[in-house]
Amino acid sequence: MDIDFSTRKAILVLPPLEEDQEFIPFLKLKCELGEDINSMRLYVLLARLNKEDRKLYGIAFRFECPENEQYRRKENDKSIEAKEGIHDFYHAQLITGISYGPPIEISNWLPVTQPSFPLLADDPLTLVFALLMTLYGKKYCWDFYSRHATNLPELGPRIKKLHPWVKWKAMENKK
Repeated sequence: MDIDFSTRKAILVLPPLEEDQEFIPFLKLKCELGEDINSMRLYVLLARLNKEDRKLYGIAFRFECPENEQYRRKENDKSIEAKEGIHDFYHAQLITGISYGPPIEISNWLPVTQPSFPLLADDPLTLVFALLMTLYGKKYCWDFYSRHATNLPELGPRIKKLHPWVKWKAMENKK
């Protein structure tokens, strides 16, 4: 399954941040999921309106699968060799924008290769969950999981294995 928002210049407007509600996240998605390949990039523009000059200002970042993940093929297909690189782990990094979308003022002096921040993810589903946790926090993610647990049974074991880093026990007791 391939999904590429850029083919239609699509952007998904996400709910505002809970604590800083003037910030609105805009999401662009690009992924290639299949039996022999799992590649996902989640581009986020986090913007707010400056009331004085009526311009949008913000920051942009992306969440990614390991870079060589996009080059992995079935073992019997040797046409593409995977090479280990500096971003061969689930990570997030700053970017200076995406090629389309709302006109947002983003500093172009920000570094876009490093630093990269390792994420508690090991597949595209947990990468999306890491994005939700980053934007909205633990309570939001637990509520999301509770609402969708029957439709996404594979999510439960994946998020619960994050327990050493994310204390889910308190959330489970609030049910």
